[in-house]
Amino acid sequence: LKLVKPSRPKSLEDALHEFGAAHDINSYLNNENLPSSWKDFVVSFESFTVAQCKLQEAIWEAIVRELSYLRFVKTLCYFFKALEAVQEAQYLPGVDGDLLFGNIREIRKSVNSFWRDCLRQVYTTAKTKGSLLCPLILAEAFSDMATRLKPYVKFCSQQADRQAYFAATKKENHKFSIFLQWCQDHQACNRQHLSDLLIRPLQQLTRYELLLAKIHEKAAYVAPEALHLISEKHFEVKKFTYHVDNAKFLHEEKLKLQAIMNSIEGYVRLDGLPPDAQEFLGSQAINRLDLLADIPDLPMTMFRKRMLRFEGTVTTCSSSKHGSPKVSARMYLFTDFLLLTGRHRSSPKEKQRIIKPPMPIDKIDIHILKNEDSFLLIHREDFGFIVNVTWINAVTPRQANEWKAELQKARVSSAERFSAK
Repeated sequence: LKLVKPSRPKSLEDALHEFGAAHDINSYLNNENLPSSWKDFVVSFESFTVAQCKLQEAIWEAIVRELSYLRFVKTLCYFFKALEAVQEAQYLPGVDGDLLFGNIREIRKSVNSFWRDCLRQVYTTAKTKGSLLCPLILAEAFSDMATRLKPYVKFCSQQADRQAYFAATKKENHKFSIFLQWCQDHQACNRQHLSDLLIRPLQQLTRYELLLAKIHEKAAYVAPEALHLISEKHFEVKKFTYHVDNAKFLHEEKLKLQAIMNSIEGYVRLDGLPPDAQEFLGSQAINRLDLLADIPDLPMTMFRKRMLRFEGTVTTCSSSKHGSPKVSARMYLFTDFLLLTGRHRSSPKEKQRIIKPPMPIDKIDIHILKNEDSFLLIHREDFGFIVNVTWINAVTPRQANEWKAELQKARVSSAERFSAK
């Protein structure tokens, strides 16, 4: 007997149709049904006070929302599985599912565990006894959230990478739009774009905060014994949300610095040197600016990562045998130094060259001139002597004042860091 190899679908549309027919999303979601209201299982709710009912509604909302969110995350994993299925059929081979969906499968495991082991217990305990939904059990369900929800750190941090990859893939691969349209047309997608759906996990931690705050407010009237624990869990979730937001911010700042590094060339002054000296210096990486390196001279116990504080296009003067013609330049203010870059005729079109070596924040002043849209950058060395003076023309007087204000803020921050050493 000869084994018959399954025929390849004739088109991407056929491959997606076959996947949908073979994988019913309802069975994939493994839907668990909840009652329409907490009143369907709580005994003698008619005798409850208005305050008690409001607390029950708040707790029930947290339970219902979590199950709905679990189904949502499973839906994203379903679309991830669909992408892998069509790639097995040799369609969309260049699309990286891990870049597109991130670690959504780790998120699913985390959310599934939180529902199964924690929030679901609040509901099943009350249902079994026919009793009130207990705010203390609800608060305990939010224990150890930093460990349980750890996959959110990676998922949220990579949001900028995901968006950039999504946009680039959609632009370069027209067949990818067929996949996106299939997702959008799917009943589980509710006509929403996949790119919009991938943002929702970023918002979930804030939803936990809001729900706990609401439950805390309602419990104040009827369950004061639970207030301290609910407040404690609310603080833990808020602290973890801050940690995730900070990780996301640092990653996005790193991407900014990397983009700037990729756009500029090193700084090597070769004027008047013999050919062998030019060849030697031109091959060295000693004057390549590493913006991702730690800020020097700070102790290991302090935050040492560099940030971009301000940037803008300005006009400056370029040294020349025929005078000092004005040239357009790009100025960057980082945590610890100021950098001035500009185009050079021998550089690639997308590249800029460093016009002058980086100027440490604590060694420069800005002096606004009579023409208020112009100012001087005065760079001093350790003994206070002027190393160089650079004339800068901003677009407007307002921008010149912004540069002065931002530089002053950077100097104050720098002084505080070094005084705390």
